[in-house]
Amino acid sequence: MSKYYPEGLPSNCVLNKVATGCGGTSLEIENMNRDSIITVPSKEIVTEKPEQYPNDRTPNDFILFGVQEGVSKEDVIEYLKNNKVHKIIVVYDSLYKVIDAITELGKRNLKDYFLLIDEIHYVANNYQFRKPAMKRVLSVYKMFDKWCFMTATPTDEEFTLEELKGIRIEVAPFKIEEVNIKNVKTPQVEATTKKLIDDYIENRLQNAHIFVNSVEIIASLIKACGLTNDNCKVVWGEGNKSYKNSIQGIKRSKVGDTAKKINFYTSCSYEGCDVFDEEGQYIIVSDGRKAHTQMDISTSFRQILGRIRNTKYRSEAVHIFKQTRYSETANYEKYKEFTIKQENESLMLVDAFNKCEITQFKEEELNDKYITKEDGVYVLDRNLITCDLRKYKISMHTYGNIAILSEEQEKAGFKTVNLLHQIEPSDFLKRNKDAKVNFKDSFTEYSELRADIFTTLLNPISENRINLIEQAYGTIKDAFNILGTEEVKKLKYNQTSIKRKLIALSDKSNSNKIARILNKSGIKSNEFIPLVDAKNKLKEAYKLVKIDKQPKASDLNNYYMTESLSKRLNGEMVHGLKIIREKFIFN
Repeated sequence: MSKYYPEGLPSNCVLNKVATGCGGTSLEIENMNRDSIITVPSKEIVTEKPEQYPNDRTPNDFILFGVQEGVSKEDVIEYLKNNKVHKIIVVYDSLYKVIDAITELGKRNLKDYFLLIDEIHYVANNYQFRKPAMKRVLSVYKMFDKWCFMTATPTDEEFTLEELKGIRIEVAPFKIEEVNIKNVKTPQVEATTKKLIDDYIENRLQNAHIFVNSVEIIASLIKACGLTNDNCKVVWGEGNKSYKNSIQGIKRSKVGDTAKKINFYTSCSYEGCDVFDEEGQYIIVSDGRKAHTQMDISTSFRQILGRIRNTKYRSEAVHIFKQTRYSETANYEKYKEFTIKQENESLMLVDAFNKCEITQFKEEELNDKYITKEDGVYVLDRNLITCDLRKYKISMHTYGNIAILSEEQEKAGFKTVNLLHQIEPSDFLKRNKDAKVNFKDSFTEYSELRADIFTTLLNPISENRINLIEQAYGTIKDAFNILGTEEVKKLKYNQTSIKRKLIALSDKSNSNKIARILNKSGIKSNEFIPLVDAKNKLKEAYKLVKIDKQPKASDLNNYYMTESLSKRLNGEMVHGLKIIREKFIFN
């Protein structure tokens, strides 16, 4: 990297460094001619990078100071006082502490620091989930005279965040390394992955490095394969309280810890972390049933496939995936068209709200997924709409068809081979014998454990059992706390009925309640619903929120964008509606 940028990283641009592991971050850290603040997405990077210094390219007394949760503003001030050159690496969430410390000390001007926002693709990928921290990063760079957004995997131009539009893009003169990906399409992701793990343990000299953004899938595979601390390493986010220290008896590891035969990594390890294993082989797992495991081909894949720095197999990878059930119906262009139309209509409504021109609506009827109130003004967050489009394209479009998946991979510079993997009945039975538990039985045990709360508080085993049941069924805690055992019995332990009842008892407006009940009833984008079914679902929703009104199928247009459609079902022509997407504002 220094060969192409001898004076240091370029300023006031988005730098596409093209290749992961090319030394872009190190170049700024080791530039002793200026003070720098390097912002990164994960605690793992902040922990590991300072351990690599000083080196033969820095002074013997050089300190790279890491700032994350647990490091106070006073700690930062102490570092600033005692070091001639300031090099600070900080997680996005703690950037404000560094700025406050520099400002409070007042020895140097904030504008004299160079701000490097590293792994900027992470901001786009995680904007929906960490909006406050991401917005801070996207706005604070204006406080500096010199700054640089850097990534090896820029987001598609279509999904550029508003704050980054118009910023100059510089592409480093590196060549993308060619990687061959074997796409293994399977109806049972975990069962296929288990067979591959068994093969590595029994027959292969190489080590498996499995990248899957689901602690639950990792836990299930550890149990199914009988893995131990001797042959398995697992890296997951430090902030995951459900699995703080171990998963199925496997202790949490750091990215840089010695590789073992089987190595698992969640998304906390996808950016900026270094793995060393000459025998390491890449395995990427995406489960079509779990949206958070599906990855943006242009960003996450390229990041993952640069993590093992010294592997002999860096030019090959296996991708195990299950396609989504929308393979025949997903139409991204139509979804985008309707989204843009809805955005324009919503902007007019938000403007009317701000001017107090609409009095018949209430504030709580605004959909809080997209619309927020900032400094007393309603704002439609276009970044969230961009994220929504991107998420739809990944889940419904990219993973909807193996041909489209390969096309997206090849556009990102990969070569692909597509394979199919079918699970035999004996494999399925062996894998799933104890994997699923009955909700009624789980709720009965959970109720007994929670009823004897004093015993539970004194018994870590009982507490762990409660946690495991809550992880298996996300609604079980609210079902017990809010509905109670008798009401759950009346609902015949039906999870859909329980979810609807919980929504009906929430503090949302009736419009929002109805919309959420309809969503829980199974109405989904890109699906057809007969008019009679639409009326019945609306009737049930009205009943739950205690609205005395006879439903009409057209009422569905209050909550969804639809198209009238007739379809032949069971040999008969049926009139109904094609659901395009959920509306932004429920009114």
